[in-house]
Amino acid sequence: MDKILKPADIKAAELEAKAERHFIKRELHDTLICLQQAISIRKESGDWNGAGDCAQSEGYVRFVVADHAGAIRSYEEALEFRKRTNDLRGQGVTCGRLAEVFQHIGEHAKAVELLESALQYFERINAPIDISTIFNNMAVSYREMGVADKARQCYERSLEIRRQVGDFDGIATTLLNVAVLYIGLSHYDCAHLFLEEARDLRREMGDNEGLGRITLHQGRLHEEQGDILSAIECYEDALNLARSGKCIQSRIDEAIALLNLADALSNQGKVDSSLANLDVAAKLFLEAGVIQGIAMTYYGRGRTLAAAGRSTEALACFGVAKSHFKKIDDRPRLISTGIAIGKILSSCRQHREARDEFVSALELQQQLSLPQNEAITQQLIRRECAALGDETGGWSAASVAVDRLGHVITDPGFDGVAIDNIANFKAADCSMPDAEQPAGPYSLH
Repeated sequence: MDKILKPADIKAAELEAKAERHFIKRELHDTLICLQQAISIRKESGDWNGAGDCAQSEGYVRFVVADHAGAIRSYEEALEFRKRTNDLRGQGVTCGRLAEVFQHIGEHAKAVELLESALQYFERINAPIDISTIFNNMAVSYREMGVADKARQCYERSLEIRRQVGDFDGIATTLLNVAVLYIGLSHYDCAHLFLEEARDLRREMGDNEGLGRITLHQGRLHEEQGDILSAIECYEDALNLARSGKCIQSRIDEAIALLNLADALSNQGKVDSSLANLDVAAKLFLEAGVIQGIAMTYYGRGRTLAAAGRSTEALACFGVAKSHFKKIDDRPRLISTGIAIGKILSSCRQHREARDEFVSALELQQQLSLPQNEAITQQLIRRECAALGDETGGWSAASVAVDRLGHVITDPGFDGVAIDNIANFKAADCSMPDAEQPAGPYSLH
């Protein structure tokens, strides 16, 4: 017998459908209002499964608008609702979504902790596809934490499972991520082999979007090997693949390809061409409402202008990028931007200001537990202190960073969307995305 729907159930379902329509139109504030109303109705009627789905969708929308604090709260609420019904798979998915937020803000140790919890849920219900996703995503965090051996082990486990179940999309994703790992380790021959296998698989699948992302990383590999011309050719190929798509994500992929192309042109000394590509990328990101992408175009301008010796203009661009990154609490990119600013200030003999930028970057690195990067930044601070003739007293400024550590996540409101999260409103469908690494200068690695 079919379940008889109560008026409250019908009203909640109508609100959820309305929320999805708002999301498709990118009316994100209205999306959240509808979801919050639906959650209240589901809670009042004791429908904890429905409340959990709505809360998870709310978390996803907040993540999309870069409201990381709000996303965490919503996902934690969804997790509580799912525990009420002993929904093991739902709890695993929600833990995975929470981990995605912490990955995005650079807190990879916390992300791994959540992914380990998700793994336990999925192992209890024997969900191999979900387990393979967890291993893939854990590997991404281990890579960012500099723990290459654990990253490699997780990727191997993910690939093993995905090959067993015939998850070709997942296989291609993990192959790409393994290639990124090997690029970072300067194992270029291994990286090339994994990129080739991933590319062939995407071609067989007819997946131009995935193929474009692989092509971007092939360009990055060429750049790492000093072959700028081949890198530019790859970035142009990726650009053409993105332009062949019709969806919003294709426009964002186009903008990311332009960022990479601009950086390569800058390395060739083609300043005007680099800046022109960044202008087009900025327009595309602006049309999509992607704050992070807009910030990256300013960062790219800063890099190009700094390389051309135009320090004043470069500082202005880096300053705008830094403001945007602060707004969306993108701490990894705040670190890179702060260090870039500090280096320019140092070259201009503004040693006190340079030291302060490096100290701020060090604070963030300590928050994110990046000891290898901390050591490099500490050397930069010591250099500025020495230039100030204050090797002991000046160095104490860096020590203050340890005492000021705190977990701060900003609430930027609804001014834009996160760059990697455009396509899918159905975050409550008990699925999780694979974590992938961004390409080239966009990654700020």
